[in-house]
Parts: sequence; C-alpha cells; structure tokens
Amino acid sequence: MRWPELSDDEIAAITETASARGLRVTVHVDRAAALRRAVLNGAGDAAHCPRDRLPDEVIALMV
Repeated sequence: MRWPELSDDEIAAITETASARGLRVTVHVDRAAALRRAVLNGAGDAAHCPRDRLPDEVIALMV
C-alpha cells in the first residue's frame, strides 16, 4: 500500500508559508526518497527516520 504524498509544489508552498511566519515544518516520512524531497523543498525537521537506507547525500542535505 502506498500512502498519498504531497507534490514538490505543495511541500514548497507549505514550507514557504511557514517560513514567512517564522515557523519550521516537520515532515512525517518513511522512505529516504521522501525525506530528500522534503528537505529539498524546505522542510526543517523529520518526525521519523526512514525505514530504508539513508544515503550520505540525504544526510549532507539535512546538515
């Protein structure tokens, strides 16, 4: 079963709106690819660690 995911545009709109109000966005992810997309679109925190391997590239993006 695949859970519905927000599009990159939706994630960016949420993070931009939050940032304009001085807020950070926390995402709920279960895969490294979803975390990567969220970070690239401005998310500042993740509620959970992905269940698959977290590539060094994604860790570098988070840092």
